Amino acid sequence: MGGENMRISVIGLGKLGACFSVAAASRGHEVIGVDVDGDTIDAINRGIAHIDETDYEKWLVRLPNARIRATPSFKEAVLSTDISFIIVPTPSEIDGAFSLRYVASAMQEIGKALAMKSEYHLIVIVSTVLPGSTRYGLIQKLAVECPEKSVGKDYGICYSPEFIALGTVIKDMLSPDMVLIGEFDSRSGHTLKEFYRQFFVNDPPYHRMTLENAELAKIAVNTFVTMKITFANMIQSICTAMPGGNVDHVTDALGCDERIGSKFFKGGLGFGGPCLPRDNRALDFVCRQLDVGYTIPRAIDDINRQIPASILKMVEKRLGDRGNKISETSVLVCGVTYKTDTPIAEESQAVEIANLFLCRGAQVAVADFDTSREHLDALERRIELLEPSEVVMCEFDVIILTANDKRWAEIDAEEMKDGCLVIDCWRIMPPGFACERIEYAPMGIGDIDFFKSSLRPLWETRV
Repeated sequence: MGGENMRISVIGLGKLGACFSVAAASRGHEVIGVDVDGDTIDAINRGIAHIDETDYEKWLVRLPNARIRATPSFKEAVLSTDISFIIVPTPSEIDGAFSLRYVASAMQEIGKALAMKSEYHLIVIVSTVLPGSTRYGLIQKLAVECPEKSVGKDYGICYSPEFIALGTVIKDMLSPDMVLIGEFDSRSGHTLKEFYRQFFVNDPPYHRMTLENAELAKIAVNTFVTMKITFANMIQSICTAMPGGNVDHVTDALGCDERIGSKFFKGGLGFGGPCLPRDNRALDFVCRQLDVGYTIPRAIDDINRQIPASILKMVEKRLGDRGNKISETSVLVCGVTYKTDTPIAEESQAVEIANLFLCRGAQVAVADFDTSREHLDALERRIELLEPSEVVMCEFDVIILTANDKRWAEIDAEEMKDGCLVIDCWRIMPPGFACERIEYAPMGIGDIDFFKSSLRPLWETRV
């Protein structure tokens, strides 16, 4: 089985599966997608985008039907291809573990098809799972359906997760920083690596290892990223409380150390989205189940959850110093997605901030360049969603800039209400923004007048 022009099937045509299918087809591979949703199948076969992701529609409409098509039939897909990639959801359980019900169902259906196939077939699990899931759970699900076949001889198994970010999914898939290949045996890993050689547009380093080590590495990578974000936010909190503090000056210097690096190392809001929070909690689950005793993932999660409340407390203190109450305040939250350039607001701290202010009696509105109400399930319905062009700045007592998005830096202070409090979570406003009419509070920048005595306990007994 060569690496060029392979025939592959992609099980699951949601955002990640659909993007992977298009990416593979664009590199010359023949792709058959499998999904249970008839509308999704019809959309792909007609060349119509059913998901919103950068470059997806552009590539889909360019690809010939002979290169990419969709079907509800596992049998058709497996018997017609060399490799099956399983890219289905693994929802988080309340204890932090991942549910395997969709992956297990896919493995069972693949097993039924393999029972009718004489050629070697490779199954690659891309969905995020916990260590041990593939070897001790999913392989057995498949084996029950094709007892005459044996893993390693008649079919191969790999676990090979992706490291992507919404908004750049296809780019990240085609140009990864590194590739994890968890392999049942060397033939499985070699076959997958040969496919990847004709899939990636760059030349990433490959890390081949056992299934369990790859499963652990996936969630460990994302947890390490959350740790960097959380550490930067701790530095930000110190700088906010420290006269003369500037978080960007500190983190920029630390990021130049090659042991640390600058990526994901900027003080701001906490992390959110569909991947980082759940992988962090999953590693905490692993620690607890294996009785390892480390609490780093749990501490990260606890700190991250506290950030929205800390912003509420900051605003409450500043309003209180003026004799004002949050319950008598109108608040605008600028940016509610979990990051810029995506409509997704899953576990968005900006949504949590808006809901907290509403619970305290404030009149709350949110504005966003990238999303719509359909993506804001967690946002209280009483909170108005505005188009940025609709916002009348002079109507709000407090404006919280929650998005790290330079489009918000075009706000004119002269259009704001006298005495307006502006909380800038990412320090996006230009140096000349502050004026006497408003109170500007960039997080991570220490106000010498406001916190003039805060350093005294640190130095006065040591002189």
